[in-house]
Amino acid sequence: MKRKEVFWLVGTLFYVLGVSVVFFGIEVLNPFGSVDFNVHDSYFVMVNYHFLFLFGTLVFFFVYLARMLRRNFKNLTANSVFVVSNVLLVIIMTYIISMVGRIAVFDGTTEFPSLSGGAQEHEGNVFGVLFNVFVPVQVTLIILLAYSAFRTGKNYKTNP
Repeated sequence: MKRKEVFWLVGTLFYVLGVSVVFFGIEVLNPFGSVDFNVHDSYFVMVNYHFLFLFGTLVFFFVYLARMLRRNFKNLTANSVFVVSNVLLVIIMTYIISMVGRIAVFDGTTEFPSLSGGAQEHEGNVFGVLFNVFVPVQVTLIILLAYSAFRTGKNYKTNP
């Protein structure tokens, strides 16, 4: 790995840590800290470093996407970091989609039989909309992952 790549990797890591501490405070680095979200009558409690992990993955994804496209898939280290960050982002999106899908109510769904004795049609909620947005985003990420892995392999195929 060249010195320039080490500077980009360490610089991006320090950027993630610095911005996280500025926005979330030093508490984001505490492994025992947590934050809770009140959604309807439920509380979702998440550990602070999950936000750090999500933010870091997003920053690495966009920085190395720009570097990979700028170099036209010729930088093996940038391509590798991008592929790893893309895989992590797909895993995170899968987790988010499953969480949103649990509390989503989709427009036009019918609860039959309902507790009131008759059929009840739901109007939907914002989580149903988020679910319908996140699924195409994840499909796009998977297509981008496949394309970048293909181009990286094509540029670095060994010829005997």
